[in-house]
Order: sequence, then structure tokens, then C-alpha cells
Amino acid sequence: MVILNSRFKSLDLVLDNIVLTSLFPSGAGDAPPKKDEKVIKELKESIIGAAKDKKRKNVEQEEAEPEDLSKTESAIAREEVAIRAEQRRRRFIKRWPSVTKVELKTRPWKPPEQDKRVRVVIEYPELTTRKWVPPYRRRRKRRPKRLRIPKEEMTKPLYEGSKLKKIWHNFRLVDTNKMMLQGTIGCNSKAYSPAQCGAQTGPIAYVARALLFEKSPAEFDEKDVDDVIMAADKFYKQCLLAMKCYKGKPALQLVQLLPSFFFRESKYTVRLGQVERGVLASHPNNVVQEPDLNSIMLKKSGKTFYYILTVGDDRHFLIWGAPPPRDVQTAVKNICYMFDPHFLNDIGQPEEPYYACCTERPALYAGAFLRYAGVQSFVNDFLANYGMLHAKLCGKPRPPITLTEVEASNDIVQKDPLIRDPNYSVDMQAMSIHCRSQWLSMHQNALVDKKIYESQYPLGSLSMVSLSTARSKCKKNVREFYQRKPKVSKPSMPVAPEKGPPPTTEEDLLALRGEDFFLYCPANDIHMYGSCIIALWRRSDLPVASRGQAGNNLVDREFRFDNEMTQL
Repeated sequence: MVILNSRFKSLDLVLDNIVLTSLFPSGAGDAPPKKDEKVIKELKESIIGAAKDKKRKNVEQEEAEPEDLSKTESAIAREEVAIRAEQRRRRFIKRWPSVTKVELKTRPWKPPEQDKRVRVVIEYPELTTRKWVPPYRRRRKRRPKRLRIPKEEMTKPLYEGSKLKKIWHNFRLVDTNKMMLQGTIGCNSKAYSPAQCGAQTGPIAYVARALLFEKSPAEFDEKDVDDVIMAADKFYKQCLLAMKCYKGKPALQLVQLLPSFFFRESKYTVRLGQVERGVLASHPNNVVQEPDLNSIMLKKSGKTFYYILTVGDDRHFLIWGAPPPRDVQTAVKNICYMFDPHFLNDIGQPEEPYYACCTERPALYAGAFLRYAGVQSFVNDFLANYGMLHAKLCGKPRPPITLTEVEASNDIVQKDPLIRDPNYSVDMQAMSIHCRSQWLSMHQNALVDKKIYESQYPLGSLSMVSLSTARSKCKKNVREFYQRKPKVSKPSMPVAPEKGPPPTTEEDLLALRGEDFFLYCPANDIHMYGSCIIALWRRSDLPVASRGQAGNNLVDREFRFDNEMTQL
């Protein structure tokens, strides 16, 4: 109000001047006339009223509300978000007033205390530096003069190098004309059961023949020896399982093996060819001449051959050979190879009998590939290891041998990885079956169906398709199923009987007499107490008649009999 009154006071003065100048214009030398005050007052009021009206209109125009402009959706949303945020902030301050009023407690600053631990001071030696010189500015050392080798010494051999053993790829020389590539396990290992120990030589020869399709002998290594023995052991168990009720010898013949098997993600089919029979070694003075190993192998000299050599009934060896390359200058006509799965020592000799029961076997004993220079070297080494040259001294005949030609068919049935996906549908069907033969036939049919309809070859097993079934079987049950015999008991020392057997009388001997009782006795009175054999050894020093002098008289027949019995 004070401001307005001061404004109106100044305004009255201005109005007075305006009214006076409008009513009484100034003239030259004329004095303003006196008018009525009433007229002046009305004129003031009219001017003040007009000024107030004008001022009111200006205030109304200033205070008029602004026009509402159309806002976008994003602007409206931003305003709402700002409003909600402000509301949240106010609620938070109202609910938690202490948060906004944090008391800061500070301490006066102090310097840190000195470390009480004793500092470890490492005294480094003085670093000597030298100025770096670029390579192109360095002084070059002159090359020392080499000593010239005289001409008379250039052709001389280096005696230190000649002491090293010769090698051929992974084979090493162990004897004259004999090289060996040894693995880490053997077929007569303690890892196998006593019934199957050493009985897998037939399947091993099959699998070793399949290995020759994948690698040449120059590419063999130690892992190949172990792979062949382990794959052949699985193949041997499949063959036993396929025979179902087989209760014969654990060492299967070649004709009892399955024709096809799996090895390294491939399926091979093996066919047996011609067979040659003979004896391991025949004496030159023998009347009946049979072909022996030496005479049979000499016929193969200079040729390529693949045979499975069977000694007796339970030992099988894969032997093969080929002439040496033309670029190699050698007098040897054949390079012979043999795969021996038995335990061999470091020079390629089989394990001694007294090692058979020993738990701590030398580390070098394992199966191996053997390589010979020439057929004669192979025959001599084989007869030295497995010839049983002392058999005639024990009264035993030398074992027969069989050479079976083996061919692996060129059409490999499968080359892609085998299928190892479990088939749970077959397992659910087999849960209610208690007959083992029916259970095996069901899985065999599943294998056939996959082969015919899906062109797939599952895991090479004749007994089970699914791995889930295989995992559920205990190893002990599987081992008992394969063996079908109790465990071998420990040998016990013989106990002397309390009373000896009663002496035999002539009636007892005559009761034992048959039609051949006196046929093989050189004299009528030497059949008592084994005197027949004693007489043979005593009379073996007599000169033996040659073949040309042999006749049908009594003396020649006696000499011929001594010679034949000594060989047997």
C-alpha cells in the first residue's frame, strides 16, 4: 500500500500538469486564467479512471492462462515417471528419516605406525653392462681349419658305431638274422583265467592276419602287438559263446572259430585255404618219410605266402613271407615274419617252465613280431624254441604240424565306426525270459534285423546288443559262464602210502595179457618190471643199419625196431 500511495502522489502531480496544459495552453506573455476547481477535479477523475481501466486490461492479459499444447505419449510418460519417483522419494524419507541424516564420525588423522617386521634385504651383485654393438659392426671370428682325413683312413669303418645294434624301423636285432618288435603283454598272462591262459592262439593268428591289411611290417609298433592280443581275446570269448554248450578243451581248433570278427572299427571275414600236414622234424634214418617243417618251408623259398602254423593241437602261429625288394642287394630269397603271442625274453626265446608259476615275471617278457632273413633262419630258430628235441629221450612222439593257408577277403564288410547305442527295447523284452539260449537268440535276431533293414552293424557281440545289459552283468558271473569248471586247486605233495602194493604174480600178468601182449617185446622174458625200455637204452649203442642194408631177416628187424622206438 505504501508503494501504491507514493505512486498515486506522483501520478497526481503529473495529472495536474497535463490538465493545466490542456485547459490553458501557454501563450506569449499571457498568465493562466483561474478556472473552477470542480471542473478540474472531474477531469482528473476521468483521466485516472481511463488509466486504471488500461492497467486492469494489461494485468488481465498477463495473468491469462497459457493455451494447452498437445503433448506426446513419451512426454506424458516421462512426467508420470518423474511424479512417481518424487512420490517414492517422499515416502522413503517419511518412513526412514534416519537414512537421510547419517552421522559421520571421524577421527583425527595420525601417521601410520612403523612396520615391526624385519625387512628382508636382498643384495644383488653389481650389474655389469656393456655397450650394444649391432651385428654388422661386430668382429667376426675366423673359422678354424678342419683337419683333413687322409685317403687311407676315409674308407676305414668307425668301430664305435659298429658296436650299436642294427635296427629296421621299429624292429631291433636280437640275434644273427633275427629281429624282434616286442609289446607289453602276452597270451599266457596272469590277467587271463587258468582255463583260458594260452588258449587264444588261434584267434590271435586270425586277428594278426587282419592287421596286415591295415599296415605293412615296416609300420608296426608296440601298440599293434597289444591290440592284436586284446582283440583276439574278445574274439575267443565270442567263439566260446557261439558254441553254447561246448565242454571240450579250451584251446579251439581253427575250424571251430567264427569266420568273421571285428578289429579296429572294421569287420573282417577270413577264409581257410589248402592244408599241408607233416611232422615238426623227422629223423633222416626214419623208414616212413613224412614231410617236416624244413622241407615244407624250403619249397616256399622265393614266394609270397600266408600260413597259420599249428603245432600239435593247441599252438597256432601266423607266419608269412615275401621276397625282398629288388633294389636291395642281398643273397636272401625270402624275408619271413612270425607273430608269437607267448611270453618271450629280450632275445626272442619263449618263457622257461619255471616262470609259469612265478608272480614276479621279468618286465621284458611279452609277445612280439619276429623277422627273419631267410627261410632256414626261421626254421632253425623255431625248432630251437618249440621243436621239443628232447621228446625222443622221454619216449614221446614229436608233435604233428599243420600249415593252413589263410586269406582275408578283400571285401571288408564295414569300415565306418561301430554302433554303440544301447537298445533298451530289447532289454525290456528280455527281462521276462529265463532261458539263456532263448535270450541269446533274441539278441541275435536283433543283430540280423539291424543288418537287413537298417544296414547297420552294431557292436560285434553274439550275446548282447545293448551296453546297458552288458553293464548289469557282473564280471564274476561272466567268468564263471566261460570257464564252466571250478578253480584250479594248489598242488599238494604226494604222501607215501602206509603199505606198498602186493607183488604181482604170474596169474595177474597172464590175466592182463591180450592179443598184442608179446608183440612189441624183443625177447620173451623182458616184459617184467619195464625191462623192455631198459634193454632198448642199453642196446641203443649198437650200430644202426642203413636203409640200403635193411632187410627182412631177424637182425635187421631188430636194428630197425631199436631206431624207431628211440625216435618215438
